[in-house]
Amino acid sequence: PLFFRFLVDGLPASAHDLSKIDKSSNVSAMVSIHKGEQEALPKTHHLAGSQLSKLLKAFTAAQTLERLRGAAIDEDALLAITKDAKMCLSRARDVEVARVDLLFYVSKMDRFVPGANEQAFRLFINELKSSSTIHLKSDGNEFVVVGIGEIFKDGELPFWCFITIKRRRGCVVIKGHHPAGPAAAKATVSVVSDELKKVCHRVNQLLLLQHMHSNRIASKFIVLPEDEWRGKQDPIRGSDEVKRNDFDPGFFECPVLFKYRFDLFHRAHPRQVAAVLESTVLHMFSCSNVPHLHVYKDEGGAVFYFRLEEAEGEHPGEGSLELHIHGVDMPTASMTTQLTKLLSRKLMQIGLDMLSVVVTKNPHYAWKEADISFIQNFALQWRAVDGGGASETHEVEKSYALPLEVFDPGMIMLYFRQNLCGSTYFQQLVESQAKSAETDAEVLGPSLVESLQLTCFFNNSPSKLNSELQSRSTLTARGEEYRQQAGTGLAIIEVSLEEKGTKPAQGVTIGCSIPNDWTLPTEGAVEIQNSESISR
Repeated sequence: PLFFRFLVDGLPASAHDLSKIDKSSNVSAMVSIHKGEQEALPKTHHLAGSQLSKLLKAFTAAQTLERLRGAAIDEDALLAITKDAKMCLSRARDVEVARVDLLFYVSKMDRFVPGANEQAFRLFINELKSSSTIHLKSDGNEFVVVGIGEIFKDGELPFWCFITIKRRRGCVVIKGHHPAGPAAAKATVSVVSDELKKVCHRVNQLLLLQHMHSNRIASKFIVLPEDEWRGKQDPIRGSDEVKRNDFDPGFFECPVLFKYRFDLFHRAHPRQVAAVLESTVLHMFSCSNVPHLHVYKDEGGAVFYFRLEEAEGEHPGEGSLELHIHGVDMPTASMTTQLTKLLSRKLMQIGLDMLSVVVTKNPHYAWKEADISFIQNFALQWRAVDGGGASETHEVEKSYALPLEVFDPGMIMLYFRQNLCGSTYFQQLVESQAKSAETDAEVLGPSLVESLQLTCFFNNSPSKLNSELQSRSTLTARGEEYRQQAGTGLAIIEVSLEEKGTKPAQGVTIGCSIPNDWTLPTEGAVEIQNSESISR
């Protein structure tokens, strides 16, 4: 080999500097010829020779990578040439290298350890293989990236990128070479690096969820204390470098994957109702160290944690509850359907119990429109929660024909109301006065026929006997049997006098004597309409 050295005005210069000379200068050229027969170069020539040899090998490796990239026409051919490609990649220039630390959660230490255990690594590899962003082919302990976004098909490989997992060091090394140049190689390695960070983040979430379900204890890294998580923004996941073992509390918090709103009975306070649900339905799923937090594992092995949040109702002044389900995978029907049905039925029962307690303590409670609507629509809503049809009504009408000898049905209605309300399980329903303007007739009072109509409610929790209507209880042994068969709940009952053709009775008299010219009537009936009967 011949070695040249140029001096311009006594200073070292390159061939590029020689082309820029634009004034008179002294140029000196020194030539060194190696004529020795020994194979090794002299020390004075060794540095330059090594650099030339390195550049030549890098050029040869780059050319070989291009040839091998074109030879990777299918999966079998790709795996056959990966060994040569990795050797060339270690010699070629413009190779982008990146490193990603692998820190996995260890439940016994409640911290993140490089490398961790076999379970964490196996979970990491499985999640890496199932990634939808980068597509890999396995080659022992290494992976070859065969595509980003699109799956590699038979044809030319778009670039070279190898992922090497160094378990003992607790890291992953990424090496990439792109035919478009170093900028494209850097962009490719950056995408792969970000995906590896996201996979590592997901693996830690899965480990934290498994720990939460197994021990009923939520780590601070996945769930913040109650006074901190309210109103907190989601942390940035997998995009910023963090120090080893230095993760902020809540860094691995799972996103909300499902929301469901429960409308409450107007007398129910959201937080009080949530406390009842947590103590009766959700107590078996509760975490011991974080209040109002529950964890559940579905039939497929996926773990979720959820909360009941207060929310504004559809109308001003009304409250509601929202179910927030957190996890890494979309919840199944056991959460989105079965759990919501269970909570919906329990909330309806809570509203019914609240109203039952109110009317038990105060039988003369003035029912609001929302109370009556709640009872009237209870059965339809219950069937809707269970997935049944909502077209059927829950009204039961019964007609009882009075004997032909009865010419004074008004007295029978009065006796009936007196005895019925004397059982302590039936009370006269009192509606709250509407604020709308009333007619003069309504102000003066109802007619005689209207006064005989009875609207009462049945409550399986007995109230005190109303001495104004009945001095002693009228409940019989048979009535007690029927009461037990009815079960708990409320029912609204309307009783009215009607003539043939379901027309309101006209000309009803009360307490009159039998006239001398009275003849046996041919028609007459009393109808008892059980509008809404509710039982568990």
